[in-house]
Formats: sequence, C-alpha cells, structure tokens
Amino acid sequence: MLANINNTEIGQGITIHGYSDAHAYTIIAKTAKTITIQRDDATLDNWKPEVIPGGFAGHCINQESQKYTYQCNTDNPREMLHADRQGNFHAWKEKRANVTIGRNEFYDYNF
Repeated sequence: MLANINNTEIGQGITIHGYSDAHAYTIIAKTAKTITIQRDDATLDNWKPEVIPGGFAGHCINQESQKYTYQCNTDNPREMLHADRQGNFHAWKEKRANVTIGRNEFYDYNF
C-alpha cells in the first residue's frame, strides 16, 4: 500500500523502494503535505545467501526469504518527503521511487 497523507502517522514504519533494493524508515514528524523520516538500522536475521552458478558471478536463489529486525536510530540523517497531487509520497523527487507502509528492508543480491 502506497504511503500517503491519509494513512501515515508519526512513529510508523515505511519503506522506500529503489530500483531493486528497499530501505526501512520511521516517520518522525508530519505536516499537512510532508513527512520527515529517519532510516532504521536493519539487521539481517540468521540468513545466508544460497548462490548457484549463473550470471556474471552467480545467482542467489533464496533472496526472497530475507528477514530483518529493525531499530530506530535517532543519529541517522533526517529526510523530508513531499506529497504529490494525489497525496502519495515519493522519494528523491522521482515518481518511480515509491514509498509504502511498513518496514520491508531488501537487498538484491542479483543486481
């Protein structure tokens, strides 16, 4: 679910989706058209990539099973996201960098 001005609140976790990676953040402030966020510290739980031959150096076949624990870190830099005309938040002023509700860190081992 996309994060927008109607479904976000202070203290809530969100995820910014890049090209293939995703990063977890916490909302620390909110106005009528903006949210201020800080990146969470995401720790990969007991998981190791399973790599088989293929591609340039190998292909990770279990990356979809990554699980993380999250910790808010008030020392991380703050970022401000602005809502678009539909009220949805996007990161880095690019429509393709979607922001969704919930913390869902992901590292793409195949990119």
